[in-house]
Amino acid sequence: MSAPPPRPRSRRRPRQWDAVGAVAGIASALIAVVFGIAQCGPSSDPKRTSATPTPPPATSGPARPETPADEFLELVEMEYGQEAAEVAVTGMLEPGAPTTEPPAPDTTPARVRPLVLTLRNTGDNPLVLTGLKVVVHEVFTVPSCASVAGGEVAPTLNYDFRFPVPSTGEWSATGPQNFAVEPRSVDALSVTIGPAASGAAVYAWRYSVYAVVKDGQEILWGGGVGTDGFEVSASDYEAYTRYGVPSGSSPAEIRACADNVVKTVRGYIDQPTGPAHAVQPELDNMIEAYEGLAAT
Repeated sequence: MSAPPPRPRSRRRPRQWDAVGAVAGIASALIAVVFGIAQCGPSSDPKRTSATPTPPPATSGPARPETPADEFLELVEMEYGQEAAEVAVTGMLEPGAPTTEPPAPDTTPARVRPLVLTLRNTGDNPLVLTGLKVVVHEVFTVPSCASVAGGEVAPTLNYDFRFPVPSTGEWSATGPQNFAVEPRSVDALSVTIGPAASGAAVYAWRYSVYAVVKDGQEILWGGGVGTDGFEVSASDYEAYTRYGVPSGSSPAEIRACADNVVKTVRGYIDQPTGPAHAVQPELDNMIEAYEGLAAT
């Protein structure tokens, strides 16, 4: 995938997204190590950056007020960021507990890969993005194939958009926002999307992103495929397939399971859901690991 947009000088921090959907989760000890879920450090809000704007044409009249986003607000690029976003862990979820009920809070942050949206205002007035809508079309629980995992206490992460797991069908949520882009300038915001609880499971999901503009109009900007974690290597995924109690499956069954993972994830990637299409880089490593398992 292409490199992320140049990181312009900071303008101001965006308002934090409202809580949307269910609360999300943290993994068992080994999975936490493998996928970086339990890494500690100071938490931070999603970052907003902006390029130095070109001054708008001079006018003799009074300053014009900010107006809702319209056809002058363009999506320049949608891709996954190279730097991790730190997301608060809100607590631990007992096995079988509903993901819609937040557990007791926790202060340990988790590192996840944010989705970065670069916007351009081609007009002469400040424009406001009033919200984003995320539709999660499919969620795939990635099996370990060679082992049996699950049943652990799962962490819940404070993603901007948190979809329930296991999936019960297509899910959508709108996050209200007041994101202003100055005239004739480029600005970027980042959001995080993830499952309501992690635990020992790994997920891949296919989604779409819509801009919510004036009069509540929704404009499809793009979509993509995401997964858990940040900087997860092929070796990490190989360790995931073997972590836990052996499944007892035959070598042929393990190969078939791994082949199904490869086909499913590639199928998600090959189904663009909008004009822009973002694929989280960790998915390439996942495919590599499962291709190796399917070939054993």
